[in-house]
Amino acid sequence: MFKNTVLTAGLAVACGMPLSAAAAGDRDLAQIRDQIQQMKESYEARIQALEKRLQEAGIKVAQPQVQPPAQPQPAATPAFANTQAGSNAFNPATALILGGTYANFSQDPAQYKQQGFMPGGGGAGPGRRSFNLGESELTLSANIDPRFAGRLTFALAGDNTVSVEEAFVKTQGLDNGFNLKGGRFLSSIGYLNGQHAHAWDFVDAPLAYKTFLGGQYKADGLQIKWLAPTDRFLEFGLEAGNGAAFPGNDRNRNGVGSAAAFAHVGDDIGDSASWRAGFSYLKSGSAMKKWEQQAALLRNIAVIEHHKNMEYLLHWLDMHAVGTLEPKPGVEPSAAHLTSLLAQLHDKPAKMVLRAAYQDGRASQWMAEHAHIPAVVLPFTVGGSEQAKDLFSLFDDTIQRLLAASK
Repeated sequence: MFKNTVLTAGLAVACGMPLSAAAAGDRDLAQIRDQIQQMKESYEARIQALEKRLQEAGIKVAQPQVQPPAQPQPAATPAFANTQAGSNAFNPATALILGGTYANFSQDPAQYKQQGFMPGGGGAGPGRRSFNLGESELTLSANIDPRFAGRLTFALAGDNTVSVEEAFVKTQGLDNGFNLKGGRFLSSIGYLNGQHAHAWDFVDAPLAYKTFLGGQYKADGLQIKWLAPTDRFLEFGLEAGNGAAFPGNDRNRNGVGSAAAFAHVGDDIGDSASWRAGFSYLKSGSAMKKWEQQAALLRNIAVIEHHKNMEYLLHWLDMHAVGTLEPKPGVEPSAAHLTSLLAQLHDKPAKMVLRAAYQDGRASQWMAEHAHIPAVVLPFTVGGSEQAKDLFSLFDDTIQRLLAASK
């Protein structure tokens, strides 16, 4: 009996242990669920409290807006902020760009010439050999007000000279895509002319720019541009200036001395390329009219020339040659040829004998003495005389020498 009782109790204990453990696990899970629910309710209560505080804060911020404007405190902070922004907007932005070159030429750059042209300006030649300090730029720019901005650019050359490259005021975003610019600025004709030299892909300007514009054309005047409201880049512009820059010159006259028109169109090609095309027109007043008026007294005058190298000059001034000192180009005149030419002057008289400064003057002097006419030495090129320091003084000196001999 005792054995049966003990066995029965052991089985009961063995069977009761898993049931007790399972019951304990269910209670733990219930407690965890209760804790999660409490945390959830607590967070929801906090969120509701925060939302309530935000709503209360919004009501408090809005309340000063409906109060009478007699209280100046709400407007004090915006006024100070606007003052700070305005003062910062007037501070000029400053940029300094330094340029230098190293050149290795096979020919002497001092002997550089463009056949058939006598370009002016400082950008016509290839520069100097070896290391050189190029043109550096100092730029100051600032917004004047929401509709106007200004820019001033100084060009610092390697020969220790300083010049004003650009100085202009321009509008910002006028209605219908129009913008105005006034002052000294790089003209927008062509593609590269409106860009500063440091932005070019090459160290010097294209040959056409050197020949016809003296490197780069700068206008003193006004410019108006219109940018079309299209996806493709399309702009049109007009410029009016005083015409003092090469290829024109300062004629000391009122009014418009130069006019330019341009049109540009372009678009992107993929993500890293683009194309652009355009049309440009430039008309600049020059001293040609002044020289032609001064040289009116030289028309139909007959001359003897040392060598057939003044045909263009004679044609321009409406003069004509009745003989040449050289029997053949490059062959010095003989005594027999000079005597024969002198005899011809009885039938076709000449007013003067012309020669270039680099030519031997013995033959022209002999003819001048025997024909009793003046011998005129023309500079022929820049540097050919003391007065011919540039293109304009070359023509001035040439016309004055011819006029003096014609009297």
